[in-house]
Amino acid sequence: MRLERRLFLAFSVVLAGCQATTTSIPTPAGEAAASVADELPDIQVPEDKALLYLYRTEYSDGWGQTYRVAVNSRPVADVKIGTRFEHVVPAGGTVLQARTLATPFTVLLGGAGRHGTVVFAAEAGKVYFIDIAEEWGVGPRFDFVDTPTALAAMKGLKTAKRVESPQAKRSAAVVEVEAAMEAETECRPFKRKAESDIGLFEFERRREIYAKTSALTVRLFKCCEQQTIAERHVPIFEPVPILALIDRDGDGRADEFLHKFDDGKPSADRGAIFDLNDDGRIDYIVFIGGIGITDSMTVTPTHYHLIDSNYDGVMDISVYNVDRDGNQRLDEGVTAWVYDRDFDGTLDDGEYLGPGVQEPIEKTPKGLLVKAWPSDKVLDTETPILLEFNALLREMGQSDPESVQ
Repeated sequence: MRLERRLFLAFSVVLAGCQATTTSIPTPAGEAAASVADELPDIQVPEDKALLYLYRTEYSDGWGQTYRVAVNSRPVADVKIGTRFEHVVPAGGTVLQARTLATPFTVLLGGAGRHGTVVFAAEAGKVYFIDIAEEWGVGPRFDFVDTPTALAAMKGLKTAKRVESPQAKRSAAVVEVEAAMEAETECRPFKRKAESDIGLFEFERRREIYAKTSALTVRLFKCCEQQTIAERHVPIFEPVPILALIDRDGDGRADEFLHKFDDGKPSADRGAIFDLNDDGRIDYIVFIGGIGITDSMTVTPTHYHLIDSNYDGVMDISVYNVDRDGNQRLDEGVTAWVYDRDFDGTLDDGEYLGPGVQEPIEKTPKGLLVKAWPSDKVLDTETPILLEFNALLREMGQSDPESVQ
């Protein structure tokens, strides 16, 4: 009963900061140290402790993601694909945490900051093999593995980078409190004020507003807070017909949209939504495009913007990243802007804008030919999908939590 109480308390402390995406309390059997001595001749397990082997194989999901693993709230290793490490823990209640580190790749895919947590009772003299897997759209997960499977999987894996953390010199209680405070600071409401600081859309400030909303999108996706406010099935969005609205900064208002498959699994189609004139309706959408490489070989995030510049509920400007010379690299600092200048629901013209660049977009019989990245786009003058998307988000009350019921 005392052990169960300690496990419950440890589990509660783990969730005091940003909520973990995966949690469980398994009862793994473990393996007696003597029984694996032949396969691991250098193994040494103190009588009053347990030994953990944690690893990620070359074939694990979560490519490009690094997990910072903490044991009992102390960071111990950064685990990439194809790496492993071992760690000795005291017998008794043990808390393992894995957090996806923030990189341009993970931030844009919405994975940065996701947690996986497991709490279990480690037995003295036992060895535990743990595969750190990726649950798609959810986050890292700890899977306890039998000895033969683990030994085969760990062959040829490199040693994970150890984390030299000053936190190790402080008590676990202090570390937990500081982590919770840091999480609260990162995730406290900030978007509404940031929208106010950006101000109303003005055509003369379009490049400035583009830059600020792009930066605010990245900041939102770094925040670990995620609460689904509403979901709805929308057939026109097949094969990802479920549209979800998500609060990212903890103020109860929608910050993100996410498309899901019929089975509820998230897709890569997501982005940020804004209400720049504070009327409770969406007027600015930033789609997450992924990562691109510029001509100078700089890795940079890509975004696709839709803007309702006159706040009539209809998107009249769209903005794309471009590759004008077709070399499969982004034009650095240059974007394509397409306009419905008379607000009649059809596209009129467009231009490429950037430092020292202002060039018209070519018109063809089929529409505007945008030298977009990663491939050209021919935009017809009719844009019904924009109208449908905006009308749906307005109906769902994307910025007003009281209207999302």
